[in-house]
Amino acid sequence: MNILNQTTILRETIQRLESKVSKDTRIKASKVAVMSPSFDVASGLITGMTHTPISGSEVYTTRVNLKTKSVRCTCEAGGFGRLCKHTIALGRWLDDRLEIDQRAIEHALNNSLIGTHQIISQQRKSA
Repeated sequence: MNILNQTTILRETIQRLESKVSKDTRIKASKVAVMSPSFDVASGLITGMTHTPISGSEVYTTRVNLKTKSVRCTCEAGGFGRLCKHTIALGRWLDDRLEIDQRAIEHALNNSLIGTHQIISQQRKSA
């Protein structure tokens, strides 16, 4: 699988994860700070520390496994593998990074002779 396809699949997985929570949770997730995030491509594991600076809440250990589609957060709402605003914020962190990567890859493909040929070939196959 090429890098662009893998990036697209990861982004779709994150977006499906986010679509499973309420609008209120998505709004609250936008106020969560993500600290020391990391992503292991091989395992599909995103980890980080999260907290909501406005409310002065605790710092929570948050994990999202995109391969097993499981989540874990040490906050009360995230117990027992439930989606919480912290897991959504961590997923968004990765989605933002992948979006930048995806745009860079697409730009490189669009500006190279081989990439342009591949894109045209794929478009013809789709039509």
